Amino acid sequence: MYGAYFYFTSWLISAFMLIPVIIFGIVYYAFLSSSSTPKEQTLKDFHEVSGGIHSKEDLESLLSVFRSKYVRYDEHHIDLWLESVTSLAKSPYWDTDAVALFGQELENKNPGHKKVIANTISAALKMKETAANAKV
Repeated sequence: MYGAYFYFTSWLISAFMLIPVIIFGIVYYAFLSSSSTPKEQTLKDFHEVSGGIHSKEDLESLLSVFRSKYVRYDEHHIDLWLESVTSLAKSPYWDTDAVALFGQELENKNPGHKKVIANTISAALKMKETAANAKV
């Protein structure tokens, strides 16, 4: 129907118009892949945040995170877990009775480690009381 020259120029024009579409797709893909998903909070991250409690709201949000993710005793990161529990228990925005109930809750969730948890909570309460007595 048409000559070879017509088909050659049609293919050439189509390929030339396809180049911007391909470049746009590559740029879009590069920007799309560079936006990373939020990192999952680890126990180490939680411990770093729990050291800087500045209000009752901070304490409550940290407690909800701890109760949802870290309430079980972590055998691999035992020291870090116990330090996190200690830093939560020593918070000046938390009264002694609530700390004792928190310790009881942890003991109930981890029946094999009741003694370690009880010792950690009692040591944190003693440190909290001595710090409070030193301020007075």
